[in-house]
Amino acid sequence: MDAHTPVVGNFGYTLDNGKPTDLYFYDAPPGTVGNPPMPETRDMPVEDVRGQDLSLDVEGVQFLQTPIPAPTFGIDDGVHETYYPAVEAFVAEAVGAREVRAFDHNFRSTGFKDYLESDAPSKSDVATPGTFTVRPTAARAHIDYTEISGPQRVRELMPGDRADDLLSRRYAFINLWRPLTHVVEESPLALCDARSTGPDDFILNYNHYADRVGEIYMLRHNPEHRWIYFSRMSPDEAMLIKCFDSETDGRARFTPHCAFVDPRTTPDTPRRESIEVRTVAFFD
Repeated sequence: MDAHTPVVGNFGYTLDNGKPTDLYFYDAPPGTVGNPPMPETRDMPVEDVRGQDLSLDVEGVQFLQTPIPAPTFGIDDGVHETYYPAVEAFVAEAVGAREVRAFDHNFRSTGFKDYLESDAPSKSDVATPGTFTVRPTAARAHIDYTEISGPQRVRELMPGDRADDLLSRRYAFINLWRPLTHVVEESPLALCDARSTGPDDFILNYNHYADRVGEIYMLRHNPEHRWIYFSRMSPDEAMLIKCFDSETDGRARFTPHCAFVDPRTTPDTPRRESIEVRTVAFFD
């Protein structure tokens, strides 16, 4: 396919009914009344920005070559011990942070059900260290943190005294996303230029777990959104995505993202295989 041809992609938004939405990641007690996010799909222009000079502080995304050896797709063994430290060093150098902490990762593919039905060591799509795990691609536009859950996550990750000190200075949650095994053509990851969004576009969503409640933002449709992506990314290329920045001086703070349906794909297009690692960067 000609990746640089202008394209209209199908994007997953969330309908806004004026109330926060709820996602449950466990069996909620009987009688629980939530407000699950209702999907709203929209066709939106998506711009191939390969070759453009984008930055984390302007658009909310940065494109880089990465020398980090790629982990084996779907195999969690060794990712924490070897891949996380390499990602931490790479992100720290790229953004000028004095310290970076990697704390979570996901392998993703649109063919995740095929892996569950295969002879993989684990048949679960829930990430568990030491197993074979694959999740579906993120089809709903979202932001990983909110004004509340950003600092809350720092407190969860860092000991109390350290958290107080780190929260007194600038910090930012940055995802490193890259393809694995082959070039991405199917279900590319798209970013919504942070300059084209605002607080009125964000829908507060509560993620309910058995032991805690987290927050993310879902994205309501706005025709002014500028969707961008880097075409035909290969395993030696990566994106840094700014999901939250504590600084409020006008730089990009929240970058919505999701996979989109590219109409140029065919049934023979290889399924996307990728990994994202979530990090938090601390600055002086």
